[in-house]
Amino acid sequence: MSLGVVGSEVKRSLCFVDAYPINLLALILSIMSRNSYYSGDYSGSRRLGRYAFYVAVASIVIGLVIIATICAAHFTKLDD
Repeated sequence: MSLGVVGSEVKRSLCFVDAYPINLLALILSIMSRNSYYSGDYSGSRRLGRYAFYVAVASIVIGLVIIATICAAHFTKLDD
C-alpha cells in the first residue's frame, strides 16, 4: 500500500499547469486523501483521491485550453 502513497505524491505535483485556483483545490484534496489514508479511513481516502484526480484532470484541460487560446491570439495578429 505504501507504493500507492508514494505514487500519489508524484501525481500531486502534476496538477500545476496553468489553472491556478483549480489546481490548488486538487492539491488540497490530495492532501486530505493522504491524511484519510494515514488515519485508516481507506474508503474516504479513495473517494477524496478520486475527486482530486478529476479536479487535477480538469485543471490540466483548462490550462491547456488557456495556453492554446493565448497562442492562437498571439500568432493570428491582424495586419492593417
